[in-house]
Amino acid sequence: MPVFAAGWRTDELAVTNDNVDVAMLVASLLGVEEFGEESTMCMLMEGEISFAHDAQKQRMNIPLGDLSDKLAAVENPRALYITVENSGDSKAKLPDLSVRNPMETVVEPQVDYIDAGETKVVCYVLPTEVWLKKNFDKILTLDFITGEGQEKLVYSDLMMKERSLGK
Repeated sequence: MPVFAAGWRTDELAVTNDNVDVAMLVASLLGVEEFGEESTMCMLMEGEISFAHDAQKQRMNIPLGDLSDKLAAVENPRALYITVENSGDSKAKLPDLSVRNPMETVVEPQVDYIDAGETKVVCYVLPTEVWLKKNFDKILTLDFITGEGQEKLVYSDLMMKERSLGK
């Protein structure tokens, strides 16, 4: 849900936030120091990501083999972030993300398009059915569902936002 605000520290609302993060910001503005627990970001893959591409199914598979230890440590995943660069000369639609554990859940990006020459961090907010089971380490596949015009997109730095279950 979009949040519109003006004034001091509203720049912190310019990115995709969990509802708890917004509540924590409001509480801090009111002088409440201990309210909830902040999300943490975990780098899953750093640098450019090479995908196994299945042109027939129009999918690019994120290689999870090297991530098993990192995924096993995740208790409460909330969102995946990936840096996307459009090296093409026209606007491109960003791909949806498919998460299978074992049922498939398709997650749309928080923005739809990326301009030519632009680089942005794209957020995929994970729905309840993905994180509620607390079995993120049992994910079978993470795929980008590709389409026309996306062959010039370059992907790097896959990160996960996680919220501790402590508070």
